[in-house]
Amino acid sequence: MLPRPARKRRTGRFFVLFVVGATLGMALAWESDTSRLQARALSQIAGRSTFTVEPGRSRQILFPNAGPYDVRLGYTKLPAYVQRLTDGGYEIERQARFSPTMLELASLGVSPIYREKNHSGLAIIDGRGRKFFQANYPARTFESFEDVPRVVVESLLYVENRELLRPGDPHRNPAVEWSRLGKAAVSYGMELVDPGRAVPGGSTLATQMEKFRHSPGGVTMSPADKLRQMVTASLRAYRYGEITARARQEIVVDYLNSISFAARPGYGEVIGLPMGLALWYGVDPDEVLALISERNPSFADLTTKARAYRQVLSLLLAARRPTEYLITKPQALRERTESYLKLLAEEGIISERVRDEALKADVAPGAEPFVPVEIAFGDRGAARSIRNRLTTLLGAGGFYELDRLDLTVESTVDEQRREAVSSILESITDPEKAKALGLTGDRLLPPEGSGADKVVYSFTLYERGEGLNRLRVHADTLGSALDVNDAVMLDLGSTAKLRTLVTYLEVFAELHERLSKLSEDDLDDLVFDHNDAMTEWAVERLRAEPGEPLEAFLDAAMERQYSGSPREGFFTGGGLHYFHNFDDQDDYKRFPVTAAFRNSVNLVFIRMMRDIVHYHMYGGSGDAAEIIENPNHWLRPHYVSRFADRESRQYLSRFFRRYAGKTPTEIVAGLGSEGKLSPRKYTVMLRVVRPELQREEVIADVLARFAGHPKWKLSENLAGEIYEKADPQRWQLNDLGFITKTHPLEIWAAQFVAHKPGATLEQALRESADARRQAYKWLLEPRRPEVQTRRIRQELEVDAFRAIHARWKRVGYPFRTLVPSYATSIGSSADRPEALAELLGIISNDGIRQKAIRVERLRFAEGTPYETILGARHDSATRVLPSAVTKVVRRAMEDVVQNGTGRRAYNSIYDPEGNPVPIGGKTGTGDHVRKTVGSRGEVLKSEAVSRTATFAFLLGDRFYGVIGAYVKGPEAANYKFTSALATQVFKLLSPALSPLLEHEPEPGPKAPTSVG
Repeated sequence: MLPRPARKRRTGRFFVLFVVGATLGMALAWESDTSRLQARALSQIAGRSTFTVEPGRSRQILFPNAGPYDVRLGYTKLPAYVQRLTDGGYEIERQARFSPTMLELASLGVSPIYREKNHSGLAIIDGRGRKFFQANYPARTFESFEDVPRVVVESLLYVENRELLRPGDPHRNPAVEWSRLGKAAVSYGMELVDPGRAVPGGSTLATQMEKFRHSPGGVTMSPADKLRQMVTASLRAYRYGEITARARQEIVVDYLNSISFAARPGYGEVIGLPMGLALWYGVDPDEVLALISERNPSFADLTTKARAYRQVLSLLLAARRPTEYLITKPQALRERTESYLKLLAEEGIISERVRDEALKADVAPGAEPFVPVEIAFGDRGAARSIRNRLTTLLGAGGFYELDRLDLTVESTVDEQRREAVSSILESITDPEKAKALGLTGDRLLPPEGSGADKVVYSFTLYERGEGLNRLRVHADTLGSALDVNDAVMLDLGSTAKLRTLVTYLEVFAELHERLSKLSEDDLDDLVFDHNDAMTEWAVERLRAEPGEPLEAFLDAAMERQYSGSPREGFFTGGGLHYFHNFDDQDDYKRFPVTAAFRNSVNLVFIRMMRDIVHYHMYGGSGDAAEIIENPNHWLRPHYVSRFADRESRQYLSRFFRRYAGKTPTEIVAGLGSEGKLSPRKYTVMLRVVRPELQREEVIADVLARFAGHPKWKLSENLAGEIYEKADPQRWQLNDLGFITKTHPLEIWAAQFVAHKPGATLEQALRESADARRQAYKWLLEPRRPEVQTRRIRQELEVDAFRAIHARWKRVGYPFRTLVPSYATSIGSSADRPEALAELLGIISNDGIRQKAIRVERLRFAEGTPYETILGARHDSATRVLPSAVTKVVRRAMEDVVQNGTGRRAYNSIYDPEGNPVPIGGKTGTGDHVRKTVGSRGEVLKSEAVSRTATFAFLLGDRFYGVIGAYVKGPEAANYKFTSALATQVFKLLSPALSPLLEHEPEPGPKAPTSVG
C-alpha cells in the first residue's frame, strides 16, 4: 500500500515542475517578444546614467582607452591632451562629472549612455564668436530618420536586422534578436565540434555599432566583449524611457552614418554610407539618394536609378568585410550584390524592373572620388597658423589627426579684420593694382609693377591685454601650410638694430644700477679696462652727473656719438671684415645713437655691437685682457683647445657634406677642376679612398686624369715617384695635408665616407676626435703665442656673443645661437617676424614679458560625458627689461616714423575722434646673398637667396605687429625694394586696421554650460 502514495507524490511534483516550467517558458517567451520587464529595469538604469559639467577638474570621469570612434574624436587621448595643455599654459575651467551609476557602469567596461555624435571635427571661431574654420568628418551624414530613403532602410534591415522596426513592439529591446542569437549560439557550439563550419553572426545593428565604434580595433575579441556590446546597446536603447521606437530609428541612422569602409589614399578612412558613395564610387551622394527615393521614375530614369541602388546595396553588403570586398575581392562583392538583388525583388523591397536594370549595371568600386565633398572650409591664413600651433600644443600627428577631433577652439583672431587685410594683400600681388596703389618706383617694386605676383606679404597684429597679449590679425599671401611669420628663418635686415639698441640700453641700465650706488671717491678709484668703452663712458657720466635718474642717463646714452666711416676694418667672426652704409652720404659723419637709429646707419651699429661685445669681454674682472696679454695665463690652453675643437668641427662638417652620399669613384672624380687639382692631391685621395687599387692601376689613373694638362707634364716615372711619396701608411694625416696642400680633415672625411657609406655626420664627428686633434696639433704647441692669441680672442668673442644671445633670448629671440660677428647688429643672425613681435610686446608692456596667445579656449567633446574646457592661464608676467629702457626705445621708434626711415607710416591711422594714432617702428631690408669666396678672399660666386622688407611697429598703446614683404630664390636679385615697400603697404592697410581702435579690450567668449 505504501508505494502508491509515493507515485502520487512524484506525479504531483512533476506536475508542479511542469506548470512552473511552462509558466516560466511562457514568461520568457512573452518577455522575449515584448521586452516589458527589461524595458522597465534598463530604462531606470539608463535614466540614472547621466553626467553634468561643472567648474574645475573632475574626479568623477573615466575616459575610453580603445575604439575607432573614441580614437578618431580624441576621447582616448584627452588625458594626454589635457596634460600637455596644462604644461603649455592652460588650465581646466570646466569638466564633466559622471553620475555614480554611469561611473560604476564605465568601470565595468560599459560605454557611457548618451546621444553620440554622427559627425564632428575641429572648429575654430574668432574672438567675436564667428566660425571661420570647420572640418567635418564624415563630411556627409543623414541628419534624421526621415532623411534616409525608404528603400535603403528596408534593404539594410533585410540584410542585417529584420526585426528592428517590426511594428507592434513599442518596448522591444533592439540590441537582442532572440531567434538570431539562438541560432548563432547553436552554430557556435557546432563550430567547436566542427572547426571548419561557418558561423552566422548573432549581432543586431545596435551591437554591431557598439563593436565598430567602441571595441578595440572595431572587432569582437571574446564573449566578454560581445556581452559588453549587448549590455551597452541595450541601455542605450532605453535612454529615452521604456518605449524604444525613437531609439530604434536612431540606430538605423547612426549605423548608416558609422559604417567604416576601407580607406582611400589621399582621403584616409571612409565613414558612413554617403561618404562611401562619394569616395568609393565617385558619385554625388545627394544625387544618388535622391534618385533612389523616387518611387515612380520615368523609364528613361530607371536605368540610372537602378545603377544608383546597386551602388548603395553593394556598400551595405561590403560593410561586413570592407577591405576584402572593396579592394582584394571585388568580384565576390559583385556576386553577393547580384544574389541579394534577386532576394530583395522576391521580398518586394525593389521592383523586378529595378532588379533587372541593376543586374545589367556595370558597377565596381574604386572610381575617382567625388571631390566636391567639402571636408573642411576656411583652410587659410589664421586658420593654418592656429592649426599649426594646436598640432604642437596637443602633440597631434599632423592635420589628419587634429581635424578629426571633437574640438571647438576659441581663437583670439578678429576674422573680419583678417579678411580685410588679406583682401588688400592679395590685391597688391596683381601688377596693375600694385602700380595703381603707388607700390612701384624707387625703393619699391619694379616699374609697371612687374614681378609683383612673386612677392609674398605677411602681416601680424597683436593686442596687449591684461595679463595676456592676443593675436588679432594673421595674414599672408603664401597660400601654403608654411607659416611665414613663425616657421621661416629670414634675414630681416636692420630690424636687428632694434634688438641691438635694446641690449645697448640694457647694459647701460645695469651699469647705472651698479655704479650709481658708488660715491665720488669710489668712482675715482674704480679700475676698469679701457677696451670697455661703455663702462668708461658710464663712469665719466656719473662723475659729471651724480645721482642722475636712470631715464635721463639712458637719454644721454642715446646721444653718444659713433662714426659712420666704412674705412675701418673689423676683426670679428674669425676674419677681417669691412661694412658699408645704405646711404653713401652717411660715410664720413658722426652720429648720435638717436640719429643713427632714426636713419638706420649700419656702421654706427657695427661699432655699437663692438662696444657691447667688449663690455662682455673686458667688463667686470677684466679676465679677457689678462688672458690675451699674458702668454702664461692658465686659461690659454683651454681656449686654444676649445677653438681647435670648434673650428675642426666646422671644417669636418663642410667636407662631410661635400662627399656624403657619393661612391669612392664619384669622390675621386669630383675632386676639383683641372686648373686647381694637383697630381699629388689626386694620388693621395685615390689611395686613401680606394686602397684596393694596385700601384699600376693608380699610376694609370693619374696619367689619364692629367694627360694633356697645360701645367702638369707627367711621365710614368714622375707619377711613380708621386705614388711612393703619397703613401697613406707612411705619413700622418697632417703630413699628407702638407704634401698635397689639402686640409687634413678633407682627406679624413673622404676616406670616412668612402669606407662607411650611410654613416651620419654625428658619427663622423664622434669618430674623428683623434684626427681633429692631430690636424690642430700645430696650434696647441706653446711656442706659438701670437697665433694662439688670435684664436683666443675669437673664443672670447664667442663667449661674449653667448652672453648677448642670452639677453636676446630673454626678449624673444627664436634661435639657439647668434652668429659671433658684429654683423649680427645689422641682421646676419636672421630673425622671425613672430619673434620680433614678441620683443615689441615687451616694449609696449613697459618691459614686462607676458604670454602671447592665439588660442583663448579649447572645448573638447562638448555635450558628451567627456566634455573638458580649458582656458589660457594668466601666468604671472615677468619683467625682462627696465621700464626706463622701454620708454627710451619707444621714443626712438616714434622718431623713426615721424622723421626717419618709417615716415611713410606717419599719421596713417586715426582714432574714432579723428586724432592721429602715435606709431613707432623700426624698418629693415634684408638682402641675403650666398657668396663663394676663394683662398685670397675674392668672391668666386654670388647667388641671391632672398630679399625682405620689414616694418615692425607699435600702434597706439595697445597694438603692435610686423609687416613684411619677401621674395625667395635666385629671382630675388631682380628686386631692389627696401623697407619703404613694407611701410607703404602698412599705410594701405590703415582702413582695415582703424576699426580695431573703436573697440575696448575684451576677453574671449566664455565657455557655455553643458548638461547631459
